[in-house]
Amino acid sequence: MYRERKREREEERAATSTDKTTNIFQVSKKVLRSPEQKKIEGKTEEPRTTTRENRENVQEVDNMDEVKDVVKQILHEMAKNSAELKEEIRHLKEEIIDIKREMITKEEKWNEEKQILLQRIETMENKVENQEKQNRRNNVIIKGIDTRDNTNHDIEMFLEQKLHIKPKIERATLLNQDKEYQIIRVETATFEDKQDIMKEKSKLKNTKIYIDNDMTPNKQQHLKTNKI
Repeated sequence: MYRERKREREEERAATSTDKTTNIFQVSKKVLRSPEQKKIEGKTEEPRTTTRENRENVQEVDNMDEVKDVVKQILHEMAKNSAELKEEIRHLKEEIIDIKREMITKEEKWNEEKQILLQRIETMENKVENQEKQNRRNNVIIKGIDTRDNTNHDIEMFLEQKLHIKPKIERATLLNQDKEYQIIRVETATFEDKQDIMKEKSKLKNTKIYIDNDMTPNKQQHLKTNKI
């Protein structure tokens, strides 16, 4: 019995030793590699990786060249279009300058013509004004007079009674339709007759009758403006 147990222990020890040896060899297979073997393995793997990368790099280089060509072409077209646009803009600016010059010339010419026309109009208006003044030179306006027929004889009688003068009246014209406040234009035969009336009109100061010069519309407007 004792011998059998001893034999079993020795067999267990032998088995354990065998397992340890086996494990050692297994670890050695996994871990132990010689440096030369590593170099060889590295060299054998490295060429494969380098070849694949080189192919990809070559393809990328070809693609980059194509991209560069396209970019160059686009830049060339853009530069060409930019130059054409700049030239067109320059022409447009020149046209605008020409149009402005033409407009300035036309405006200057128009201003000259306008000034000439304005001067002519002013000259004609002055002639008309002077002619009207000349036509009204011997006239007076009597306001507030109460006459029935407004004949020359009626006016002469009124002037003789109120102003104590005897001017010769050429024409008497009623200027309004208000019977209570009549306005009459009186045309005297001479400028001296008119002056006599204007000298004596102060005798009507305390009455509702007024005598004034027969003024042109421009003269009346001028007096109103200055009075305001």
